[in-house]
Amino acid sequence: MSDITSQIRSMLEAFAAELTHAIRADALESVAAAVGGKLRAPHPTAAGRTKRLGRSPGRRPKGGKRDPDELAALQARLLAYVKSHPGERIEQIGKGLGVPTKDLTLGAKKLIATKLVSTKGQKRATAYWPGGGGHRGGGPKPGKTAKRKKGAGKRASQGATAKKRGKAVAARTTPAAPKPGATPTATE
Repeated sequence: MSDITSQIRSMLEAFAAELTHAIRADALESVAAAVGGKLRAPHPTAAGRTKRLGRSPGRRPKGGKRDPDELAALQARLLAYVKSHPGERIEQIGKGLGVPTKDLTLGAKKLIATKLVSTKGQKRATAYWPGGGGHRGGGPKPGKTAKRKKGAGKRASQGATAKKRGKAVAARTTPAAPKPGATPTATE
């Protein structure tokens, strides 16, 4: 994030805190006037803002969306890293960029969807490759296997051939059974 953006954000947060303080003070005065007593407004902190409970100002709430500019910057860093370190897994990429892997997943998915990055492998063994990947030549894309027709393959075809061969050999080697009522021949 650029320096000017962070300055603007901090100024907006300070303004929002002061505005919230003024609105609360005004609401307390109107309630006090209606009740007929005097109520105290919350005291601002030393920095001139009211205390905020919960998260720190630099973190987004759990489940909150990231800023599109921040996400685009992360995607650009991720793409540059994958181009300079092809074939690395997400854990290695996260260490290299200094970013937690859970923050990289959305950016990686978007780069894969736009085909700027391709993958090979599954789950934690997934390796990331720039563009078309580290894959050259014909055949299936990285991470994909050629689909075979049902029953096809080396073992299946050998089994079928052996069965056919076995029937043919058995038919040639076994003598034919004599028919009932037939006379035996001299060759038997």
